[in-house]
Amino acid sequence: MWRSCIGGLFCLAIVACETTPAAVILTPAEFDSAVAEANGKWHPWLTIESLTETLDTATLSSSQRARLLVERGSTRREAGINLPGAISDFSQALSLTVENDDGEMQPALGANARADAEAALEYVESDFEEVRTRLAGVQTLQEWFSDKVASGDIVAGVERYKASGLAPEIRDARLLEAAGYLCADDLENDQDWELGHELDYLKDLEWCEITAMPAS
Repeated sequence: MWRSCIGGLFCLAIVACETTPAAVILTPAEFDSAVAEANGKWHPWLTIESLTETLDTATLSSSQRARLLVERGSTRREAGINLPGAISDFSQALSLTVENDDGEMQPALGANARADAEAALEYVESDFEEVRTRLAGVQTLQEWFSDKVASGDIVAGVERYKASGLAPEIRDARLLEAAGYLCADDLENDQDWELGHELDYLKDLEWCEITAMPAS
């Protein structure tokens, strides 16, 4: 009886393996829709998060993954958000390969896209070196915050902004709102933004009580 049960379980395991559905790769239309949705977000931070979600959860071909990595790396670089992450994105995209009709492996990016990614990688590496140089010098809080965001350390920037009592400038405020650090102010005049000027854009915002630690 015991052997019979074991045999039955073994057979069930085989059947389960045989009936597991194959992963379905995004169709070209689905892929284009995911990219368009990401690029339609109101702030680059949210675009990066949307691209990250697709990279983490969707079943992608190597070519699709390479294209999304380039898309995310480009957004990070252009917005000055997490340049080390952008360096990683371009490097990963350039390392991906696909099998051609002859069974040989070739780069997942086409020749033109690969050349663009290689150039972008060099540019963002240079950008990041400039950020590191600036951070080693004397900066205003706003300059320092922008460079901390560019270096991938928004958390340190938020903590210093809070400790200073200074209201974030509008560009920083929009970033902090998108990243989940500034929330809608439900109580009129609840948040004190006395240190700063031209604060109309902050009248309906306050520091969030609870924030996640984003990884954009």
